[in-house]
Formats: sequence, C-alpha cells, structure tokens
Amino acid sequence: MAFDYRMDKNPPHLTSYDEIYIGHTPIHGYGYKKLVKACEVWMMDTGAGWDGVLSIMDIMTKKCWTSDPVRTQYPDHEGRFKTIDYVKSVKVVEGN
Repeated sequence: MAFDYRMDKNPPHLTSYDEIYIGHTPIHGYGYKKLVKACEVWMMDTGAGWDGVLSIMDIMTKKCWTSDPVRTQYPDHEGRFKTIDYVKSVKVVEGN
C-alpha cells in the first residue's frame, strides 16, 4: 500500500532530509491544482508552463499562493497547449 498522509499526523520520512522541494515535474495532470506534500517531499510544479496554475510558497511559513489558470491569464497565447491537447487525445491501452 502506498503511503497515505491522512493516516498519521507525524508521517515517516522517505529520506534523511527534513524537507525536499521538487519542481519541473508537473502534478496538474493528476488533478492537483495546489502544492502537494507527501512525507517530507513537496511537489511544487502545478503546471503553469502548460495549462495549469502558477504556485509559490514561502518555505519558512508554508503559506502558498496560486494564480488563476494560465489560459485565463493569456487567452491568446497558444504556448504548449497544442501539445497538451495532443497528449490528452492519446489513449493508453493497458496489457495483461
């Protein structure tokens, strides 16, 4: 079973570090629109470079800010949206 942070208020650590911040690994494709923390790992990339939102965090206070969706901020800019639409149109077939 994967770790479920809701089960324990003091989750175990995956590493010897107190906190780890990871970017350039978008989580918006999994339905997350806010930063995600699992154990001591913070997933920071909410997909502003694609079609998600821009998020920032004050790492001292853990206060977070999130923008409106990028497409609403720059409606006339195509950016990487063609790629996103292509990726969403690809169907994954699972084998046995």
